[in-house]
Amino acid sequence: MLDAFGSPVKIGIVYTCVSKGRYSDEFAERFIGSYKKFPPGTAHELLIGFNGGPPPAKLRTMFEGVVHGHHVRSNLGWDLGLFQEVSARWDVALMVCFGESVYFHRSGWLVPMYEAVKQYGAGMY
Repeated sequence: MLDAFGSPVKIGIVYTCVSKGRYSDEFAERFIGSYKKFPPGTAHELLIGFNGGPPPAKLRTMFEGVVHGHHVRSNLGWDLGLFQEVSARWDVALMVCFGESVYFHRSGWLVPMYEAVKQYGAGMY
């Protein structure tokens, strides 16, 4: 995506994963599978936030080769706490936040999100 001056817009995606959650492996597998099958449709960076401390090795390795980074934290404030911590440190023009149970159904899903922000401004969509 390009801004009004033709410069690339830096978009960040944050996905929450509970480090030792009951369904974390299944949710992560579904998220990654759908993310690969249905690409976002524009350049972005993907960060995984592990809520609840360091994740088991199996869970962490599931994201290798897919993410640009990860953030390990307590579960204080749950998903919202993660999103607030990341937004305070990450220099992106648009940050899209997803909970653990999210997965995708079609390619290009990030483009309409960006277009909404471009048309209507910052907010929660």
